[in-house]
Amino acid sequence: MPGEHWWDRLTPAKIPGILLSALLLSLGAPFWYGRLQDLLKLRSTVAQNDSMQRQIRQTAQTPGQADGSPTAPTTIVRVAVAGEQGDPNAVG
Repeated sequence: MPGEHWWDRLTPAKIPGILLSALLLSLGAPFWYGRLQDLLKLRSTVAQNDSMQRQIRQTAQTPGQADGSPTAPTTIVRVAVAGEQGDPNAVG
């Protein structure tokens, strides 16, 4: 147990935190397991998008660009990943 007279340290400012903790714990393990899976799926999707963008940047550069000489315009093609939402042609 927390010790003798633990209720003496209980202040009104701590009650919202205790209630929030009780609410979140009452959601149960299946809820939190699902949220963790969603978070890991999001992380892998972001990593995959980053690697695709890195590959596009590396293949879009030509050797003549390093010395400042003009080069022909480069066309970049964006590929939408399964599950990605929004405008795939958006810039930003």
